[in-house]
Amino acid sequence: MFSLWVQNERGETYELTHQQDKFIVTEVDGLGYPVNNINISPAVNVDGGRYNSAHLNPRNIVITVHFVGYDIEARRHELYRMLPAKSNVKVMYKCKERHVYAEGYVEVIDVPIFVKHEIAQISIICPDAYWHDFSTTVGQTSYSLAMFKFPEGFPEQGETISVRYDNPVCRMRNNGDAAVGFKCKLTID
Repeated sequence: MFSLWVQNERGETYELTHQQDKFIVTEVDGLGYPVNNINISPAVNVDGGRYNSAHLNPRNIVITVHFVGYDIEARRHELYRMLPAKSNVKVMYKCKERHVYAEGYVEVIDVPIFVKHEIAQISIICPDAYWHDFSTTVGQTSYSLAMFKFPEGFPEQGETISVRYDNPVCRMRNNGDAAVGFKCKLTID
C-alpha cells in the first residue's frame, strides 16, 4: 500500500491515493530510477568503447487518475485548480520503506473530454531526478563554546577565548537516492 500527495505552490496539499469518492489513481509511472545517459566514445583498435561519464535525466512522474462520481466536470476543474500548468509542485510518496518527495513542474494535465469514462494523465517534470527523504539529519562532530568576557584588566596568565568540545561519534542516515559524503579538514599543530 502506498500514499501519494501533491502540494502546489500555494501550499495546498492534496492526497490522490485515498480519495475514492473523487479520484482513483490507477497508475503512477516515474517512481523508480529515471533514465540516464551513458557517454561512451569509440576507441581505436579496441572492440566496444570507453566509458566517459554518465548523466541522470530529469524525472518524469506521470499519474493516471480515473474520475469518480456524477459531476466529472467539477472533478476535472478541481484537478486543474490544484495543479495549474507550469506551476511548481512537490510530489510526496510514502510506502512501507520510504517517505520521500521530489519537486517539479506541471508539464500537462491531459484529459480527453469527449469520452465515456474520463481519465486524466498528470505529467510532472522534476529537474532534480533524486527523491529526497523527509527526515534530514545534519551532524556536527565538534563545537566551540565561547568563553571570552571583557575583564577589568587582563590577567598575566592570559584569558580563555573559547573551549572546543569534540564528539567522536556522529551517525547519519540517508534514505533518499542521492549519494552523500562529507568534507573533513584536519589541522595538526
